[in-house]
Amino acid sequence: MHVFARNVQCSIHHEIGDARFCLIIDEARDESRREQMALVFRFVDRSGFIRERFLDIVHIKDTTAVTLKEEISFVLSHHNLDV
Repeated sequence: MHVFARNVQCSIHHEIGDARFCLIIDEARDESRREQMALVFRFVDRSGFIRERFLDIVHIKDTTAVTLKEEISFVLSHHNLDV
């Protein structure tokens, strides 16, 4: 599963390319009471169409602003995306 997920994430990174993007972040608690943060990228593709792509879901320890910022920064750097 991780190999497939990584391939999809690389495909999304390639699709975004050098385009500007924004992040859509949502966090929720799952059934096991663990906090999760979902990251979705919104960007304009090379054809001029607005696209949204789900990139990752991250388990987080709490929902403080500092923790969310650190996790977002980590995910962006992990995928070599510059803000």
